[in-house]
Amino acid sequence: PWLAAAWPTLSSDGRVHSWTIRDKASWSDGRPVTGADAAFAWSILSSDREAVKSACGNARAALQTVVKVVATGERTFDVHYLQRTANAALVFGLNFSPLPRHLVGRPEEAITRRHLSGCGPYRVSSWKDDVIELKQVPDWWGHRDPLFAKRWRVMTFRYKVVRDAVQVVEQLKAGDLDFSALGTEEYRALMKERKRWHLEGAHYYLPQWSYIGFNCATPIFADPRVRRALSLLIPRDRINRRFYGGMARTVSGPFFTDSAFCDENISPDAYNPLKAGELLEQAGWFDRDKDGFRDKDGMKMSFVLSRTQAGLSWSRGLIEEIRDAFAQAGMEMVIDTQSQGTLYGQTYPLAQHQAYAEVWQVDPIYPDVDMRTTFHSSETGRQGYNWQQYKNPTLDLLIEKMLRTEDRQERIKLAHRMHALIKKETPMAFLFNNPACVIWNERVKGVVAYPLGVRQWDFRVQP
Repeated sequence: PWLAAAWPTLSSDGRVHSWTIRDKASWSDGRPVTGADAAFAWSILSSDREAVKSACGNARAALQTVVKVVATGERTFDVHYLQRTANAALVFGLNFSPLPRHLVGRPEEAITRRHLSGCGPYRVSSWKDDVIELKQVPDWWGHRDPLFAKRWRVMTFRYKVVRDAVQVVEQLKAGDLDFSALGTEEYRALMKERKRWHLEGAHYYLPQWSYIGFNCATPIFADPRVRRALSLLIPRDRINRRFYGGMARTVSGPFFTDSAFCDENISPDAYNPLKAGELLEQAGWFDRDKDGFRDKDGMKMSFVLSRTQAGLSWSRGLIEEIRDAFAQAGMEMVIDTQSQGTLYGQTYPLAQHQAYAEVWQVDPIYPDVDMRTTFHSSETGRQGYNWQQYKNPTLDLLIEKMLRTEDRQERIKLAHRMHALIKKETPMAFLFNNPACVIWNERVKGVVAYPLGVRQWDFRVQP
């Protein structure tokens, strides 16, 4: 968004937004950032090639209401929309980045590059194995802009990929890492010894939630009573105490807990095996052969939960706790761990799963696009991220109406109706708004944990 000289001007029907790029903005090689660069980036984002679509998935999802981007001048470009959409300019500004056309070549080449030249205050100086080093651009155009005065005081950032949480902790203690995100257990343990190791820490709550998604197109999860039952069988309070030290916040739906869009009158599901059993029996699931597992029409109540090892919010122990709770109610859950690439590139888009464990996020102020991406029936399969294969015409209409509505109070009412409907249908079992935990060496000064995280331009380094 800092590339924009101002908010865009809108056409009379609101379907065309005209953007202007800051006069001084340039790429790291000194060439100006142009409207043609914006149009070039869109040619990549809108490509129909599967490899390109997969690489650009997140940005495509956020910008799905855009029809085209057209260069109109050296520093200007127009964004065309299918229809007038509330808050479209903000969504576009936060999710779109021009790309240096002169440094990439054909659009298909962009996704094969390890990194692309940027227009920010740092450039990649080296990338060896799992260490990426960024050095500040001495003649960066932003240094001459009052908006960026006295920001970015660290000259070099070195990012290390450390896959073992134990090693992260040890490197923080040894001073080999200055800053890192941590899981809750590691964070709590280090905070008890922070003075010994010269560390500081903080935690905050991002607008995201962990959940178990159900593939509603599969026979076992086609009935919402089964999905509701599974949600009621998850011992959230016990899991929170055991794995998060009580720091996580249980959530009742897809809207950020601290947002007005989240209906505070809707409570998170509480552990209720009796009610869950009643729902399962209403759906026809009984232990007819007395083998300890429910069955229906000759089919055992068994399913596979897909998961990836990536991320800090889903430990295997946590999932095993849920598996054991399900087993006590007469159902078998098999845990299947796959690579992130396989799950996101094939398993989920092709609906080759039954259930899955994931962490997702929603914009706390403008959740419209995220709701469409995750729950609208048009976003099933390869079209989007509705990996639940959940289709509800009423919810579709509510989402579409919210996308068109600009009045905040009306938007809140629509969100509350969505919240209630999703809670009733349970295409996913919502679990926790997990704390985001960060630890840093006390030689790093200026770190501030804002409600939505830290900002690296605040950092100062004491030698």
